[in-house]
Parts: sequence; C-alpha cells; structure tokens
Amino acid sequence: MNTGTFFLFIASYCGASLLLHAYAIGDATNIPVSETGVTAHLQAITVTDNILSSIRQRKKLYKYNGRINCPFETGSGKVSFVIGSCDMPVKEIHPSRIRYVMKKGFASA
Repeated sequence: MNTGTFFLFIASYCGASLLLHAYAIGDATNIPVSETGVTAHLQAITVTDNILSSIRQRKKLYKYNGRINCPFETGSGKVSFVIGSCDMPVKEIHPSRIRYVMKKGFASA
C-alpha cells in the first residue's frame, strides 16, 4: 500500500465515523461491496440525502443498504446484470436485449 494513500472508515450511512460532515463514495470507502461507477452512483444518493438532512437540521440519517446493480454487455446486443445488497447474496440476471436498452438508457441519463 502506498503510504501517501488516505482512506476514511465509512459507515453504512456513507459518512466518516469520526468526522462530522465528511462523506465518501466509491473507492474512497471500505463498504464491502463492489466498487463500480454504478455503486458509487447509488451511494451518492445516500450521501445527497444525508447532506440535505444535515442542511435542513433534521436528525434522520439515510443508510446505504449495499445495493449493487452492475450491468455488463455479453455481445449480440445483450446485457446481463449482477445485483445484490448487504442482505441479499449476489446473483446474475440472465442476458437479454431489453436489459441492453435499459443500460443504454441509464448511461445517457
């Protein structure tokens, strides 16, 4: 490990355990899920909700449930997804053309 690397311990709420108003997503976390762009996107929703809750001086914290939803192209215009969460084992969804359209629609959003 590079000694110049700094990682925060990030709880399920995507907030640093010892720092107030510090948040992280993706590779900067130690949440035990795959570190993909899709996962970072889903974590960003939790971070956004918690920042807004803090700004509005609410006590509620939103928790990231470890959901992953990773698409991958299998060729011939088909896409499969790997889905899971902290409470659900990872499973592969079989490839289809409709999932290809879903992936392309999400990427352009």
